[in-house]
Amino acid sequence: MKIILYCFVFSILVLIFQSEIKTIEELCKENSIDIDAFMLISNLYNGFYPSEKELNQLKDISTVLLYLKNSHRFYVNEKYPELKTI
Repeated sequence: MKIILYCFVFSILVLIFQSEIKTIEELCKENSIDIDAFMLISNLYNGFYPSEKELNQLKDISTVLLYLKNSHRFYVNEKYPELKTI
């Protein structure tokens, strides 16, 4: 089953908790996600910023673009409206 990712990193984390014991690599393969792009984005959340060399070595920039697009959509449609009610 193909999973549509609305928020890239959080969706993978949900998959990890909902699935049998699988590695991140296995989950990425099953969902056609480039593992290097996933690790690059995940590391950003942990304060590890990629070097220019690492960025240039990405094989599939479309994964990063999909993440950025869906992350933006998530904040515009979910988080910002939520903040307005506070």
